[in-house]
Amino acid sequence: MSVVRTLKSVIAWLWTGADAVRKVLHLLLLLFVFGIIAGALAGHTAGIPSDAALVISPSGRIVEQLEGNSFDRALQEVAGDGQPQTLLQDILDGLNYAKKDDRIKAVVFDLSSVSGAGLSKLKQIGDAIDDFQLSGKPVLAIADFYSQGAYYLASRADQIYMHHGGSLFLRGFGIYRNYYKNAIDKLQIDWNVFRVGTHKEFVEPYMRTDMSIETRESMTALLDQLWGLYRSDVRQARHLEEGTIENITSHLLIAFPRLTAVSAISTLMPGCWMNL
Repeated sequence: MSVVRTLKSVIAWLWTGADAVRKVLHLLLLLFVFGIIAGALAGHTAGIPSDAALVISPSGRIVEQLEGNSFDRALQEVAGDGQPQTLLQDILDGLNYAKKDDRIKAVVFDLSSVSGAGLSKLKQIGDAIDDFQLSGKPVLAIADFYSQGAYYLASRADQIYMHHGGSLFLRGFGIYRNYYKNAIDKLQIDWNVFRVGTHKEFVEPYMRTDMSIETRESMTALLDQLWGLYRSDVRQARHLEEGTIENITSHLLIAFPRLTAVSAISTLMPGCWMNL
């Protein structure tokens, strides 16, 4: 029996030692692979030349926080069905770093892929552009197509460039809501709502088929204020005459026929029209 126990102990010791060696070799192999990957990435890191321009190319909506978690976003990106988003803070940090970096001689905003952003976010970026320009470095804006939000950012640039076949579209601000009263009635859903006073529009989509007068008044006042801020900021940035933007948005089809749409865009980009 003692011989058997001794043999079992020797086998167990050998197995434990072999398992320990396996783990060490596995760790060394992983370190070797990670070392190769890190070396490859480090070898392809592009240096910043002494005379460089920082290109900021936002894609999709400009947001303060990315939607979902990083793993889901990575899967959506691999599958090609994710909605592109750009962090506001990344743009602000880029402008701040470029202002202090002597190697950066200019900033170029490529605004072709901007799909939207809230006015508050646009104002933050616009103020950051103004602050960057205090360094004496120029800011250029380029795009094939300027959306309303993209043009707000472009208006702060020293020069604006657009493809000859491109376009600029200003439409103001609006709000659209769905109303479900007819659907609720057809489905015979029994529900109860308690509210007091006017301007209680939260439950209106479930009680009405259209917007109430009170809600329309509130939304109109809010949107008029936002549109007024937009026009004022753009007018000051581009040194436009009073009423220029209003004239274009209100009388585009009358004042600027289809064949002379370039004239309307040139008015908003004085001295900065360029055919690429």
